[in-house]
Amino acid sequence: MGYAEERFGSLAVERMLEKADLPSQGAYTAVGHYPVEELIALADALCAVSEVARKEILIASGRRAMPYVIEMQAQNSKAPTSLETILASLQDLIHTNLEKLYPGSISPIFAFDVAEDGWAEISYRSQCPLADLAEGLILGILDYMATTTDVVREDLAPFDGHAARFRVKLPAS
Repeated sequence: MGYAEERFGSLAVERMLEKADLPSQGAYTAVGHYPVEELIALADALCAVSEVARKEILIASGRRAMPYVIEMQAQNSKAPTSLETILASLQDLIHTNLEKLYPGSISPIFAFDVAEDGWAEISYRSQCPLADLAEGLILGILDYMATTTDVVREDLAPFDGHAARFRVKLPAS
C-alpha cells in the first residue's frame, strides 16, 4: 500500500481497494497470511485506477520493498558487502522473510550463478506469476547497493510470469 499511496495518493488507494473487493478488505498486518491472488487483485485494481501497467506496478513495488528486506535481515546478521554477495543471497533473503511472515508458505526459487563473462545470472521459478516482482527485487538490490549496471530479463516457458532469467552485469573489481 505504501508504494501506491506514495505514487498515486490516498484517494487512488481507496479506489483501488473498492475495485479489488478483497476478502481482507485491504486490512493487512505483518503477521497475517494473505493469498497471492489478493496481491494480483490489488495490482490489477491499481492498474485500473492509475492507468499504469501491472508489470510496472509490480516492478516498482519489488524495487521499493527490497531495501527494507535487506535492512531487516542486516539487523539479524552482518550487512552485505558486495553486489555479488547480496544477489547470491536473494533466495535466503526472500525465503527467510516469507517464512517469518507466513510459516509454511512456498517460496519462489532464486538460483544464482556467475558466468565467466562477468555477468551474474539469477533464475526465478515460482508457483506464483510474479516474475515482474522478482525483477523489481533485483533492481531494489541495485538501488540499495547504489549500483548502476545492465540488467537483462528473459522470460522462460511457460511465459506467464512463473519463470524468468535475469542477467546482471557485475561491476569490475
